[in-house]
Amino acid sequence: MTVTEMIDQADITAVWTALGGAPLRHGRGKGFWRDGDGYNVKLDRDQCVWFDHRDGIGGGVIGLIRHVLDCQPKDAVVWLAGHEGVELDDEKLTVEERRAWAERQRWARAEGEKLAEWRDEHVAALKARRNDLWCSGREAMRLGHELLIGGAHDSLLWDVVWKHCTDDLHGDEINAEIERVLAMSWREIWHLRQSLSKEKVTA
Repeated sequence: MTVTEMIDQADITAVWTALGGAPLRHGRGKGFWRDGDGYNVKLDRDQCVWFDHRDGIGGGVIGLIRHVLDCQPKDAVVWLAGHEGVELDDEKLTVEERRAWAERQRWARAEGEKLAEWRDEHVAALKARRNDLWCSGREAMRLGHELLIGGAHDSLLWDVVWKHCTDDLHGDEINAEIERVLAMSWREIWHLRQSLSKEKVTA
């Protein structure tokens, strides 16, 4: 496949997602490469073009890759070839560039698998903590109900109730975090992993 053919068949919205872009809203997305918080970037899937209304810049799919990754045109072509899973027979790529493309593709797949495994383990740990909190919170409410009905004044039992009476709410907070993580783009997952790793080092 030639470079031109590859670009013609590329889906700019799929490229946007692979680069780390969050889901679009009515064809618009946030400029994630600059931590944008507004839906300023317009993507046209049919025309395979994008435009950043905040900065007044845009272009085609190669331009988007170059802008996000801050790379040269050839590097953007190699990245797109890896994303599309195609081998290029265009003379614009040298043997070394083809070898580099293959190596980057292998590396990207391996890193993607590691990141997916980390996300699944992180979510599993959050779910376990959430379930523990929900169970203890509901048990505390049950015990508190029995104490009220029985007119018990055992301070130790009431201490247990007060200690765990808000666990249900904390469980709901962790559940919201689980949903947030599952909705993250791979780029956001990568940043989350880096952030949590730094916290462990400084703790």
